[in-house]
Amino acid sequence: MILRVCAGCPGVHHRHGRAGDAHHRWRRRQDVPADERELRAFSAGGCIRRAAQPQGPLPCLHGPRQGRLAGLARRVAGRGARSGLGSYPMSKFFERAYGTTKQDDIVDLYEDWAQSYDDDLRVNGYATPGRCAAALAGHLTPFDAPIFDFACGTGLSGAALAALGFTVIDGVDLSDAMLARALGRGVYRTLSRAEPEAPPALEPGAYGAISAMGALSPGAAPARYFDLLLDGLAPGGLMVFSYNDHTLVEPEYTSRVDQALADGRARELFREHGPHIEKLGSQSTVYVFEKL
Repeated sequence: MILRVCAGCPGVHHRHGRAGDAHHRWRRRQDVPADERELRAFSAGGCIRRAAQPQGPLPCLHGPRQGRLAGLARRVAGRGARSGLGSYPMSKFFERAYGTTKQDDIVDLYEDWAQSYDDDLRVNGYATPGRCAAALAGHLTPFDAPIFDFACGTGLSGAALAALGFTVIDGVDLSDAMLARALGRGVYRTLSRAEPEAPPALEPGAYGAISAMGALSPGAAPARYFDLLLDGLAPGGLMVFSYNDHTLVEPEYTSRVDQALADGRARELFREHGPHIEKLGSQSTVYVFEKL
Protein backbone atom coordinates (compact mmCIF):
# COMPACT_ATOMS: atom_id res chain seq x y z
CA MET A 1 0.00 0.00 0.00
CA ILE A 2 1.35 3.44 -0.94
CA LEU A 3 0.55 6.22 1.52
CA ARG A 4 0.95 9.90 0.90
CA VAL A 5 0.81 12.95 3.12
CA CYS A 6 -1.47 15.54 1.56
CA ALA A 7 0.46 18.79 1.17
CA GLY A 8 -2.67 20.88 1.64
CA CYS A 9 -4.08 18.78 4.48
CA PRO A 10 -1.71 18.51 7.46
CA GLY A 11 -2.10 15.32 9.44
CA VAL A 12 -3.84 13.41 6.64
CA HIS A 13 -2.51 10.10 5.36
CA HIS A 14 -4.23 8.32 2.51
CA ARG A 15 -3.55 6.17 -0.50
CA HIS A 16 -3.13 7.38 -4.05
CA GLY A 17 -6.23 7.11 -6.24
CA ARG A 18 -9.86 7.18 -5.16
CA ALA A 19 -9.05 7.80 -1.48
CA GLY A 20 -7.27 11.03 -2.35
CA ASP A 21 -9.98 12.09 -4.78
CA ALA A 22 -12.75 11.59 -2.23
CA HIS A 23 -10.77 13.37 0.44
CA HIS A 24 -10.15 16.40 -1.74
CA ARG A 25 -13.80 16.53 -2.81
CA TRP A 26 -14.61 16.79 0.89
CA ARG A 27 -12.01 19.54 1.41
CA ARG A 28 -13.38 21.57 -1.51
CA ARG A 29 -16.80 21.45 0.17
CA GLN A 30 -15.30 23.19 3.20
CA ASP A 31 -15.19 26.42 1.17
CA VAL A 32 -19.01 26.39 1.15
CA PRO A 33 -20.64 27.98 4.25
CA ALA A 34 -21.27 25.37 6.92
CA ASP A 35 -25.06 25.65 6.89
CA GLU A 36 -25.30 25.28 3.12
CA ARG A 37 -22.80 22.40 3.10
CA GLU A 38 -24.75 20.49 5.73
CA LEU A 39 -27.96 20.94 3.77
CA ARG A 40 -26.30 19.63 0.62
CA ALA A 41 -24.69 16.67 2.36
CA PHE A 42 -27.54 15.56 4.59
CA SER A 43 -30.71 16.35 2.63
CA ALA A 44 -32.81 13.29 1.92
CA GLY A 45 -33.62 14.55 -1.57
CA GLY A 46 -31.60 15.84 -4.48
CA CYS A 47 -28.61 13.76 -5.47
CA ILE A 48 -28.98 11.15 -2.72
CA ARG A 49 -29.80 7.75 -4.14
CA ARG A 50 -32.60 5.79 -2.56
CA ALA A 51 -31.78 2.28 -1.39
CA ALA A 52 -33.88 -0.80 -2.01
CA GLN A 53 -37.04 -1.31 0.01
CA PRO A 54 -36.67 -3.08 3.36
CA GLN A 55 -36.26 -6.84 3.12
CA GLY A 56 -36.98 -7.59 6.77
CA PRO A 57 -35.73 -6.67 10.23
CA LEU A 58 -32.15 -6.94 11.39
CA PRO A 59 -31.18 -8.38 14.77
CA CYS A 60 -31.56 -5.89 17.61
CA LEU A 61 -28.26 -4.17 18.24
CA HIS A 62 -27.04 -1.63 20.74
CA GLY A 63 -26.71 1.86 19.22
CA PRO A 64 -26.59 4.93 21.44
CA ARG A 65 -25.90 8.24 19.80
CA GLN A 66 -22.99 10.60 19.36
CA GLY A 67 -20.34 10.84 22.07
CA ARG A 68 -20.11 13.69 24.55
CA LEU A 69 -17.29 16.23 24.47
CA ALA A 70 -15.89 17.41 27.78
CA GLY A 71 -17.00 20.93 28.57
CA LEU A 72 -19.11 21.29 25.44
CA ALA A 73 -22.24 22.20 27.38
CA ARG A 74 -20.43 25.17 28.91
CA ARG A 75 -19.23 26.34 25.48
CA VAL A 76 -22.74 25.98 24.04
CA ALA A 77 -24.25 28.01 26.84
CA GLY A 78 -21.56 30.66 26.57
CA ARG A 79 -21.87 30.97 22.79
CA GLY A 80 -25.65 31.12 23.07
CA ALA A 81 -25.48 33.96 25.56
CA ARG A 82 -23.14 35.94 23.30
CA SER A 83 -25.14 35.33 20.12
CA GLY A 84 -28.65 35.65 21.52
CA LEU A 85 -29.31 31.93 21.05
CA GLY A 86 -29.42 31.14 24.75
CA SER A 87 -32.98 29.82 24.49
CA TYR A 88 -32.29 27.71 21.40
CA PRO A 89 -33.39 24.09 22.18
CA MET A 90 -29.94 22.74 21.24
CA SER A 91 -28.42 24.02 24.49
CA LYS A 92 -30.94 22.18 26.62
CA PHE A 93 -30.36 18.86 24.85
CA PHE A 94 -26.58 19.12 24.88
CA GLU A 95 -26.66 19.78 28.61
CA ARG A 96 -28.84 16.71 29.12
CA ALA A 97 -26.58 14.60 26.91
CA TYR A 98 -23.46 15.37 28.92
CA GLY A 99 -25.15 14.38 32.15
CA THR A 100 -26.68 11.15 30.82
CA THR A 101 -24.98 7.76 31.26
CA LYS A 102 -27.70 5.16 31.92
CA GLN A 103 -28.99 3.43 28.81
CA ASP A 104 -32.66 4.01 29.62
CA ASP A 105 -31.93 7.72 30.14
CA ILE A 106 -30.09 7.85 26.81
CA VAL A 107 -33.15 6.42 25.07
CA ASP A 108 -35.38 9.04 26.71
CA LEU A 109 -32.95 11.83 25.73
CA TYR A 110 -32.96 10.98 22.04
CA GLU A 111 -36.68 10.33 21.95
CA ASP A 112 -37.10 13.93 23.14
CA TRP A 113 -34.34 15.34 20.91
CA ALA A 114 -35.34 13.69 17.64
CA GLN A 115 -37.51 16.54 16.37
CA SER A 116 -34.78 19.20 16.56
CA TYR A 117 -31.66 17.02 16.42
CA ASP A 118 -30.83 17.62 12.77
CA ASP A 119 -31.31 21.38 13.02
CA ASP A 120 -29.28 21.59 16.24
CA LEU A 121 -26.31 19.90 14.59
CA ARG A 122 -26.71 21.47 11.15
CA VAL A 123 -26.63 25.03 12.47
CA ASN A 124 -23.36 24.27 14.23
CA GLY A 125 -21.68 22.53 11.28
CA TYR A 126 -21.68 18.82 12.12
CA ALA A 127 -18.81 17.66 9.91
CA THR A 128 -18.00 14.13 11.08
CA PRO A 129 -20.54 12.14 8.98
CA GLY A 130 -19.40 13.78 5.73
CA ARG A 131 -15.76 13.21 6.62
CA CYS A 132 -16.40 9.54 7.47
CA ALA A 133 -18.33 8.94 4.25
CA ALA A 134 -15.58 10.53 2.14
CA ALA A 135 -12.95 8.41 3.87
CA LEU A 136 -14.91 5.21 3.26
CA ALA A 137 -15.57 6.14 -0.38
CA GLY A 138 -11.83 6.15 -0.95
CA HIS A 139 -11.51 2.48 0.00
CA LEU A 140 -14.79 0.55 -0.39
CA THR A 141 -15.79 -0.96 -3.72
CA PRO A 142 -18.27 -1.59 -5.18
CA PHE A 143 -20.66 1.13 -4.10
CA ASP A 144 -23.49 -1.37 -3.73
CA ALA A 145 -21.56 -3.29 -1.06
CA PRO A 146 -23.88 -3.48 1.97
CA ILE A 147 -23.03 -1.16 4.88
CA PHE A 148 -24.16 -1.59 8.48
CA ASP A 149 -24.77 1.86 10.01
CA PHE A 150 -24.38 1.42 13.78
CA ALA A 151 -26.26 3.99 15.92
CA CYS A 152 -27.72 5.64 12.84
CA GLY A 153 -29.90 8.12 14.74
CA THR A 154 -31.94 10.36 12.43
CA GLY A 155 -29.94 9.13 9.46
CA LEU A 156 -27.32 11.88 9.12
CA SER A 157 -24.70 9.16 8.71
CA GLY A 158 -26.72 7.21 6.15
CA ALA A 159 -27.51 10.36 4.20
CA ALA A 160 -23.81 11.24 4.07
CA LEU A 161 -23.03 7.75 2.73
CA ALA A 162 -25.85 7.91 0.18
CA ALA A 163 -24.73 11.35 -0.99
CA LEU A 164 -21.44 9.78 -2.13
CA GLY A 165 -23.18 6.96 -3.99
CA PHE A 166 -23.53 4.08 -1.51
CA THR A 167 -26.85 2.37 -2.15
CA VAL A 168 -27.31 -0.50 0.33
CA ILE A 169 -27.36 0.73 3.92
CA ASP A 170 -28.93 -0.94 6.96
CA GLY A 171 -29.36 1.15 10.11
CA VAL A 172 -29.98 0.41 13.77
CA ASP A 173 -30.66 2.68 16.73
CA LEU A 174 -32.11 2.71 20.24
CA SER A 175 -34.69 5.45 19.61
CA ASP A 176 -37.97 4.93 17.76
CA ALA A 177 -38.31 8.68 17.22
CA MET A 178 -34.84 8.90 15.71
CA LEU A 179 -35.54 5.90 13.48
CA ALA A 180 -38.76 7.54 12.25
CA ARG A 181 -36.73 10.52 11.06
CA ALA A 182 -34.19 8.21 9.44
CA LEU A 183 -36.96 6.36 7.61
CA GLY A 184 -38.14 9.60 6.06
CA ARG A 185 -34.81 10.06 4.29
CA GLY A 186 -35.42 7.06 2.05
CA VAL A 187 -31.76 6.02 2.03
CA TYR A 188 -31.92 2.85 4.15
CA ARG A 189 -32.67 -0.68 3.01
CA THR A 190 -33.67 -1.68 6.56
CA LEU A 191 -33.99 0.10 9.89
CA SER A 192 -34.19 -1.73 13.21
CA ARG A 193 -34.62 -0.76 16.83
CA ALA A 194 -31.90 -1.90 19.23
CA GLU A 195 -32.31 -2.96 22.82
CA PRO A 196 -30.10 -1.38 25.49
CA GLU A 197 -27.03 -3.49 26.32
CA ALA A 198 -27.76 -6.02 23.55
CA PRO A 199 -24.50 -6.94 21.78
CA PRO A 200 -24.18 -6.77 18.00
CA ALA A 201 -25.38 -9.99 16.36
CA LEU A 202 -23.47 -9.55 13.12
CA GLU A 203 -22.59 -12.46 10.87
CA PRO A 204 -19.07 -11.95 9.49
CA GLY A 205 -19.27 -11.39 5.76
CA ALA A 206 -22.83 -10.05 5.75
CA TYR A 207 -21.53 -6.49 5.29
CA GLY A 208 -18.73 -5.04 3.24
CA ALA A 209 -18.37 -2.24 5.78
CA ILE A 210 -19.56 -1.12 9.19
CA SER A 211 -19.88 2.56 10.08
CA ALA A 212 -19.85 3.96 13.61
CA MET A 213 -19.92 7.70 13.10
CA GLY A 214 -19.79 9.44 16.46
CA ALA A 215 -21.17 6.34 18.17
CA LEU A 216 -18.16 5.10 20.18
CA SER A 217 -17.64 7.40 23.16
CA PRO A 218 -18.02 7.64 26.95
CA GLY A 219 -21.69 7.94 27.73
CA ALA A 220 -22.62 6.39 24.38
CA ALA A 221 -21.47 2.99 23.10
CA PRO A 222 -18.97 1.42 25.53
CA ALA A 223 -15.39 0.82 24.40
CA ARG A 224 -15.97 -2.92 23.99
CA TYR A 225 -18.21 -2.21 21.02
CA PHE A 226 -15.16 -1.36 18.95
CA ASP A 227 -14.07 -5.01 19.17
CA LEU A 228 -17.60 -6.35 18.73
CA LEU A 229 -18.11 -4.35 15.54
CA LEU A 230 -14.69 -5.26 14.15
CA ASP A 231 -15.39 -8.93 14.86
CA GLY A 232 -18.59 -8.59 12.82
CA LEU A 233 -16.54 -8.20 9.64
CA ALA A 234 -15.01 -10.90 7.48
CA PRO A 235 -11.37 -10.49 6.39
CA GLY A 236 -11.21 -7.63 3.91
CA GLY A 237 -14.23 -5.87 5.40
CA LEU A 238 -13.89 -2.21 6.33
CA MET A 239 -14.85 -0.25 9.43
CA VAL A 240 -15.15 3.54 9.36
CA PHE A 241 -15.48 5.16 12.76
CA SER A 242 -14.72 8.36 14.61
CA TYR A 243 -13.41 9.30 18.05
CA ASN A 244 -14.21 12.80 19.25
CA ASP A 245 -12.00 14.92 21.52
CA HIS A 246 -13.43 13.40 24.66
CA THR A 247 -12.91 9.82 23.47
CA LEU A 248 -9.34 10.44 22.34
CA VAL A 249 -8.25 11.07 25.92
CA GLU A 250 -9.88 7.89 27.24
CA PRO A 251 -7.34 5.00 27.24
CA GLU A 252 -10.16 2.46 27.43
CA TYR A 253 -11.14 3.48 23.89
CA THR A 254 -7.79 4.33 22.31
CA SER A 255 -6.14 1.15 23.62
CA ARG A 256 -8.66 -0.96 21.69
CA VAL A 257 -7.54 0.69 18.45
CA ASP A 258 -3.87 0.25 19.27
CA GLN A 259 -4.34 -3.37 20.32
CA ALA A 260 -6.25 -4.34 17.16
CA LEU A 261 -3.35 -3.02 15.07
CA ALA A 262 -0.68 -4.60 17.26
CA ASP A 263 -2.42 -7.99 17.23
CA GLY A 264 -2.71 -7.96 13.44
CA ARG A 265 -6.51 -8.10 13.59
CA ALA A 266 -6.77 -4.99 11.42
CA ARG A 267 -4.70 -2.53 9.45
CA GLU A 268 -5.21 1.20 9.23
CA LEU A 269 -6.06 2.57 5.79
CA PHE A 270 -6.93 6.13 6.79
CA ARG A 271 -6.63 8.45 9.77
CA GLU A 272 -7.46 12.17 9.88
CA HIS A 273 -8.00 14.62 12.72
CA GLY A 274 -10.37 17.43 11.77
CA PRO A 275 -13.61 19.27 12.56
CA HIS A 276 -16.38 17.55 14.45
CA ILE A 277 -18.88 20.30 15.35
CA GLU A 278 -17.28 23.26 13.64
CA LYS A 279 -18.92 26.26 15.29
CA LEU A 280 -18.21 24.83 18.72
CA GLY A 281 -14.55 24.24 17.88
CA SER A 282 -14.71 20.51 18.60
CA GLN A 283 -12.61 17.98 16.71
CA SER A 284 -12.69 14.27 15.90
CA THR A 285 -10.40 11.69 14.36
CA VAL A 286 -11.82 9.63 11.49
CA TYR A 287 -10.42 6.15 10.87
CA VAL A 288 -10.85 3.47 8.22
CA PHE A 289 -9.69 0.00 9.30
CA GLU A 290 -9.53 -3.17 7.23
CA LYS A 291 -10.24 -6.46 9.00
CA LEU A 292 -7.40 -8.97 8.54
